[in-house]
Amino acid sequence: MEEQCVLRAAGRSLLVPSFQAAVELENRTQIPAALTRDHQEAVSVLLEKRLPTFINL
Repeated sequence: MEEQCVLRAAGRSLLVPSFQAAVELENRTQIPAALTRDHQEAVSVLLEKRLPTFINL
């Protein structure tokens, strides 16, 4: 799901008319990505200094 969202956003970023529009698009995609379990895992991995176990959700 995350991967699909990122790919769609990457495709849309080619179509944005300005830097400001690109920043707004980035903001809209980063917020949902930060709410995933994989993001929580990434933060835990960083703090605990261990290898990650991502589940792509």
